[in-house]
Amino acid sequence: SVLLPIAKAFHPQLILVSAGFDSATGDAYCSRPDRISGAECTPAGYAHLLRALMEPRPGCPVVLCLEGGYDLGIIGHCTTACASVLLGDSEVPAAARARSSPHAAACASAEAIDDINACVAAQRPHWPCLAPAPGAGSGSGPAAAPSNTNTSSPSVPECARVGARLRSVRHMGKLTP
Repeated sequence: SVLLPIAKAFHPQLILVSAGFDSATGDAYCSRPDRISGAECTPAGYAHLLRALMEPRPGCPVVLCLEGGYDLGIIGHCTTACASVLLGDSEVPAAARARSSPHAAACASAEAIDDINACVAAQRPHWPCLAPAPGAGSGSGPAAAPSNTNTSSPSVPECARVGARLRSVRHMGKLTP
């Protein structure tokens, strides 16, 4: 409701992503009761967000900077899922898909929708492309989707496959170290 319409209108020449995976499902920091977000994003969810961010600007260079996350297993899954998107894979690797709940959907509380709409209202004078999120002020949003709390790391062959592909792309001059 906010980022993607602005990204489409802005037409960036470079996309920089602060890839903090501390809001990932299974990360201890995400599930702490004092956390505001409680985003519970899955590896497949991060891949979907990255793919959506890259879609309006095909060929635009993208840089992901790993900056957060406290569970090494989930960081591995999220990084692998995002690397597969950067490599142009149409599907998220199997281990990252396994971390995603089959019931996961775009669920937002009424409070989250109201917060998004407050952000939209503040940004709309600068970005006329923004529209309010549906369901604003309804007072009740859909229930949160159940999460998968398996914290196993991506398989060694899967990480090796993605790593080998990244190295081969870098050697072809498409990616700089």
